Amino acid sequence: MEFKLVELGSLNYGTKIRSSANERLFNELKASIRAKGIKFPLVAVKDGDKYMVIDGVRRLNACRDLGWNQREKLPVILVKADEGEAVETALIANTVRGNFSAVNMAEAVNLLVNKYKKSIAEMASSLGTSFCAPKLLLLKPVLACALSRGATLSGWSLICDWKIST
Repeated sequence: MEFKLVELGSLNYGTKIRSSANERLFNELKASIRAKGIKFPLVAVKDGDKYMVIDGVRRLNACRDLGWNQREKLPVILVKADEGEAVETALIANTVRGNFSAVNMAEAVNLLVNKYKKSIAEMASSLGTSFCAPKLLLLKPVLACALSRGATLSGWSLICDWKIST
């Protein structure tokens, strides 16, 4: 791990794991960055002559929305990770902060299981959760749509009791 100041113009996005964002929270983040600057470093991996941000994409977007100069330097922690590990790191960081919707988590876990060949058990272990939470990826489209529009589940038992069938 290495700490570095990196020009805004050298930072790119990795695999997107958040399909929706809360505009009010994003505006609050921009106001905070406008007033105080970046207080927490982004996390990135080296990608040729650029850097792929794996944690801090919203902070990066906020700086760009605020019109920061491409030569402005942002604090970055550089880590070594392949693309699958980078996506997993981003998922863990978002989950720890608690600002990740059930639908976004399901989509990210689904990506890791299908594209990067992680098992649901591996994901549960990485997320520090029970085996049932990553089963959110089994959500039926109607339930996923309802959750993305603000509906909530009254309890995890609905998900935990589902059986995986092939």
